[in-house]
Amino acid sequence: MGEIVLYVLTATTYAALGVYFWRTRWGKAAGDQYLSRWERLAIMLPLAAHSALLYDAIFAHAGLRFGFGHALSATLWLAVLFYWLANNLYGLAGMFALVLPGAAVCVALPGVFEGMETPPYMLGLGL
Repeated sequence: MGEIVLYVLTATTYAALGVYFWRTRWGKAAGDQYLSRWERLAIMLPLAAHSALLYDAIFAHAGLRFGFGHALSATLWLAVLFYWLANNLYGLAGMFALVLPGAAVCVALPGVFEGMETPPYMLGLGL
């Protein structure tokens, strides 16, 4: 039950930040394209929660579990992470308006598309 709350909270935070960046960076009066301190922290919190959820979804079972939902979730996690890091050098804050709503959708995909567990015959190979 607690994991569902974390999924919903992370997706809601991503979506709210996506709306915020859409209104502040893509509106008529586009502001500064670098993130302020509170914006960096606000993005880092759902990114950290997404990291924990993704780690738990892939590695928590007896073997590695990776499927379609995990791949999309990891791809959007990497996109948010790279834009968050690259914003130190380049003014990419406007891109968060496009990336964060996608991350809000994809954060819950590992729960929908669970993927396959590692087959038992592969566990003895150390993979």
